[in-house]
Amino acid sequence: MTRRLQALLLIFAGLAAVTAFSYVTRPREKVPWRTDFSAALQEAKQTGKPMLLDFSAKWCGPCQDMRRTTWSSAKVASALGDYVPVQIDVDARPDLAHQFNAEAIPHLVVLDSSGNLVKWTEGELPPDEFLQWLGPKPAAAATTQPITAVR
Repeated sequence: MTRRLQALLLIFAGLAAVTAFSYVTRPREKVPWRTDFSAALQEAKQTGKPMLLDFSAKWCGPCQDMRRTTWSSAKVASALGDYVPVQIDVDARPDLAHQFNAEAIPHLVVLDSSGNLVKWTEGELPPDEFLQWLGPKPAAAATTQPITAVR
């Protein structure tokens, strides 16, 4: 083997090792996401839990940052134990993105257990800011706006 080929193989092996190490050491999401909106709505109605909808996409940088920070936080996962968390890919479910006016992502929506809008926000939220925005668990079937009146 020529020295140039050896050097290229060594560089390639180094890049592969760095990639593998970063994959193994990156924080894992702790939120038990549901992906089926209809089933999650049924679960919310049966359990009396409110829903948290996270509209995101694989190509969205801030959405991926939230996966590494906010959704991998033990405090956030604990707080969302009182919710039915649903992650919605806007590319796979443009109908839901339109229904909930998810024009910019990340787009977060809280629904009560009956499916009524409680609140929403757009943009990346680090764990502490997310918990502050989330606030206390909303009361079941609170006086809120119906789903059709999202904004």
